Amino acid sequence: MKARLPQGMGGGPQNMNAMIRQAQKMQESMTEKQAELDALADSHRYGRAVSEGVRTVLVGRTNTGKSSLLNLLLGFERALVSDEAGTTRDVVSAPAVVCGIPLLLADTAGLRAGAGEVERAGIRKSIEQLEQAELVLAVFDLSQPLTDEDYALADRIRALGK
Repeated sequence: MKARLPQGMGGGPQNMNAMIRQAQKMQESMTEKQAELDALADSHRYGRAVSEGVRTVLVGRTNTGKSSLLNLLLGFERALVSDEAGTTRDVVSAPAVVCGIPLLLADTAGLRAGAGEVERAGIRKSIEQLEQAELVLAVFDLSQPLTDEDYALADRIRALGK
């Protein structure tokens, strides 16, 4: 940013004080403009969330209850639920309103090592959904001790800033 001294502003103390006041006014104006831009960005995000829903992903290991949670939030059975690990192999999406907030929910394949080829493809999609999500609902089975996979997932979510 360039600034020019008004004509007649030499190096005297009075002129220096005038320059300081002018710089302070410029700083105040820039702060006000930044606040206006921040408000505009917030209103855009809010408007998009209301019209499209907040992209929300349910992630966790297999059989932690992600699909059950999806069905509960929707109020009807949208996803298959089974005791068999790896039932969800693709992303199951549905819109919902939770506490007045529109969400676009995405139930994902459980994250685990040693899965077959089709399930690994579903796990890749789970990771993509996690990276694109605006809201993450990490689901853990607290009837068992947390595993290294659980901690790795929590670290990944933190690393993504979510």
